[in-house]
This record gives sequence, C-alpha cells and structure tokens, in this order.
Amino acid sequence: MFIPYSQTIENPGEKPDKWIVFLHGIYGSGSNWRAVARKLCAKRPDWGVVLADLRMHGKSQDAPSPHSLRSCAEDIYRLIDARDAQGMRIDAVLGHSFGGKVALDMKRLHQTGQHSKKLTTWTVDSSPAGSRIALEEDSNIVIQVLRILREISRDFSSRSEFVAEFSSRGVPVPIAQWLGMNLEARGDGYHNRLDHEVMTALLLDYYQQDLWSVLASGGSPANEHPTHLAIASRMSAIAAEDQERLANMSGQNGLTIHRVEGGHWLHVDAADVLVDLIAKSLT
Repeated sequence: MFIPYSQTIENPGEKPDKWIVFLHGIYGSGSNWRAVARKLCAKRPDWGVVLADLRMHGKSQDAPSPHSLRSCAEDIYRLIDARDAQGMRIDAVLGHSFGGKVALDMKRLHQTGQHSKKLTTWTVDSSPAGSRIALEEDSNIVIQVLRILREISRDFSSRSEFVAEFSSRGVPVPIAQWLGMNLEARGDGYHNRLDHEVMTALLLDYYQQDLWSVLASGGSPANEHPTHLAIASRMSAIAAEDQERLANMSGQNGLTIHRVEGGHWLHVDAADVLVDLIAKSLT
C-alpha cells in the first residue's frame, strides 16, 4: 500500500490540536511550502501542517501506476488515515495549482461516499475546469518544461549543468533553479527524479478533469467544512471566464472566493496575505 512521504511543521513548544495537509504543484515538493507552513503555525499554534510529497515528486517515489489525479487523491487519503491512526486530527487540506485539483478530487471522493473524512478545502490558484490544452504549447511554462524533460537526459554532472540546460532552452533561471530541487546525488553526479512519462500522465489527467460539480455540491449541509479558493490577480492559472463563474458561485454551498494580489505562485508573492486568510478560516 503506497503512502506518500510527508513531514510535519508545528510551532516550537506547541502541541497542535488539529492539522492541515499542504499539497504542492506539479514538479514541486512539500518543502516548497515550508516557509508558509511555519508562518501559519506561528499565527495559529493550535494547528500543525503536514507537508506531503505527491506521488513521483520529492521523496514519494516508486508509486504504482496508474498515475492520475484520482490516484493522487487516494494517496493523500491513505496518508491522512495513517496520520489519524497516530492520533493526529487532520481537519483540512490545501493545494496549490496541480495540488489544488487533487484537493478538489479528494472532496469529490467524500461527496460520492468513497471516503468518510470531511475536510475544509483550500485551493490556491487552481482551476476546477477541464482544458484541451495542447502538450506542445510552448507559451505555457508547465508544458515547456514537460517537453524539455522529454528531450534531455535525467543525469547531470552538477546542479549548475542542470540549470544551464533548462535556461538555455528558454526557462527563466529562477524556475530552472527551483526545478533543480528535484536533483538527488547519485554516484559522482545528480539524477533528476522527475520522470517525463509520469509527469505527462499526471498533467493529461489534470487538464482533462472537470471538477465544477464538486464546487456546486459544496460541503455538508451546515457548511462546517467549507471550500476556499484563492485566485491570483496576475498570471492566474484560472481563465478569466472561469474566474467570473466562480465569482457568481461565491457564497453558495460553503464556497468562498479570495482574490489575492500576486502571481500564480502566491505562496511566494503574497505569503503573509495568504497565511492571514488561511489562519482566519481555520476553526
């Protein structure tokens, strides 16, 4: 039984009553959200954060196929069950981008009776819509990186060689350096843990899944486990027409929309604002 790797964050000297699971975006890992987790725990010491590595990301390697959004959602529920068995009360989940859609699919699993665990759900600049995006669309940095992964070796003599390879193909250096966090030392060099075929399968399913019905159904009748969507003001992954649709849905079925000043990586651009919003929503 595959259970993803995870690490916990809590305010020093505190014993959290409840926990929230953070899910990173595609090509990332739980560690990407460590700074936000620490800020949240400092503001809400009664809460702790579980930083999870989604399947085939970070230290969550050797996950069995199929590699899909649903598999990711089921993985995280198994992680939650395992943590609950250790006495940790996990009451919420937050996901960024790809991880946000995993969080919504977890809510769908609950709504359809496939898992009994009720969770307050947060998504950070993550679209619920399906998309017909082409996998050769170079204007999309996610697809651009996917194509590069297909074309290059997974082994490098140094981290700088890895960064140079991506930057020479048009990827901004800061993003290339971030991608370099996927390198692991192996022998005299480094191995890239990102597998092109797996990332392709995950992204294809991500773009194909339409989860609008999850938001229309909402949470429990009393809305004690609501859904919060944070939308970036710039470079949002959510199309303008979908943002308008979400605005019209806000306030219904336990759904709250938060528009946050910043780009798609809100946990970098607007960490303090995001932490404040999350902290106020947790009960």
